[in-house]
Amino acid sequence: MEKIKSVIFDLDGTLLDTIEDIRYALNYALSCYDIEKASRNETRRYVGSGLRLTLARAIAEKSRCPISEEDQELMYRLMIETYRRHPATYTCKYDGIDNLLGFLASSGVKVSILSNKDDDLVVLLAERFFPDFPFSVVRGKRPSSPLKPSTELSTAVMADIGVDAAHTLFVGDSEVDYRTAEAAFARSIIVTYGFRDASDLSRVVEGMMVSSPLELQKALSGLI
Repeated sequence: MEKIKSVIFDLDGTLLDTIEDIRYALNYALSCYDIEKASRNETRRYVGSGLRLTLARAIAEKSRCPISEEDQELMYRLMIETYRRHPATYTCKYDGIDNLLGFLASSGVKVSILSNKDDDLVVLLAERFFPDFPFSVVRGKRPSSPLKPSTELSTAVMADIGVDAAHTLFVGDSEVDYRTAEAAFARSIIVTYGFRDASDLSRVVEGMMVSSPLELQKALSGLI
């Protein structure tokens, strides 16, 4: 089996626990329309495909009456504006992430971030929490590009990094990340400490799953 030369991380639920800041912004938008607020566990289920779809899933599950497309757009603006003002009030790194990234860097592995969150927010959070780490690529959702698990997106990112699929590993916390790697013909490791329950992931993921950053580091040490 080929050695891994590039690791592409998801951001939310993989490197950073961002759920409470997302939930705060989501609940502000819901409360403006008298819709029941989302719990932490509910928000964990809603995320994974960008903030717009996070809101749409919450509305579909919690609203007692139909919400027009115009109002949904207004709610999204409320949510994203709130999140932009408070992107890191509660957000924190998962224990062991700094050691993991240091281990990869010292091993000569190229490390990148690929997220379905808006590009400027991904860059902001990466710079705030990992100011000195030399990521090869940091990329989020851009207006002209599709979301994960798009093959077009993953192929473009691997080209930017300069490492092909055979030597690339995707790491994330959801079925979206697993399908991203699968579509790109790359390997993956899915973490169960993030925003999806292990029992739900096991119904989709056929490959390796790990329960902590330390376990992830041990798994990676055998691949690089």
